[in-house]
Amino acid sequence: MYKLLAFLLVSIIFASCAGTKTENSDGTPTVEKLKSDIQIIDDSLKIYYQQVMNNQIESVPNDAIQKNIDAHLTFYHFYPKDEFSAECLDKVHQLYIQQKLYVKSVEIADTLLAEFPKYKAKKDVLYSVATTYDFMLNDMVKAKKYYEKILLIPKLDKETKENISIRIKLMGMSLDEMIEFQNKKNSKK
Repeated sequence: MYKLLAFLLVSIIFASCAGTKTENSDGTPTVEKLKSDIQIIDDSLKIYYQQVMNNQIESVPNDAIQKNIDAHLTFYHFYPKDEFSAECLDKVHQLYIQQKLYVKSVEIADTLLAEFPKYKAKKDVLYSVATTYDFMLNDMVKAKKYYEKILLIPKLDKETKENISIRIKLMGMSLDEMIEFQNKKNSKK
């Protein structure tokens, strides 16, 4: 009886492992395999972030971040039209910002916006690119371009519109001019 039960258990495990396909017929990794790899790497990165938050380590190791970037870019490379690729590009965009690789970050974001114009987090990506150009790369022309793209989003909330419009007006102003602008705005209230 125990031998039969053990045989059945081993057979079930073997069958389930054999049924997990990791490559397509052309030798490329399957969507499921790549997503599984990404999940594992994402989980390990979360552990590092928790360790940083708990002051157990000073910073997330660069090689862990690079592995995450590589895994997401690999998915995009093999499945550039898959909706999950948009999330992969967004993640890479964010990780490059964390690494202070701002030019790479906006390049990836531009690819994301071009390939997935209806991406669910489009506003957030546009805002991230605008503020990266604005505050990190000090390119006011490109920052303004991206802020203006946000203003074109249908059903954009009033507060966001107002904040972006103010930021566009403040671009290029000296600190004294910004203070004067803010004082005028406050006096109207």
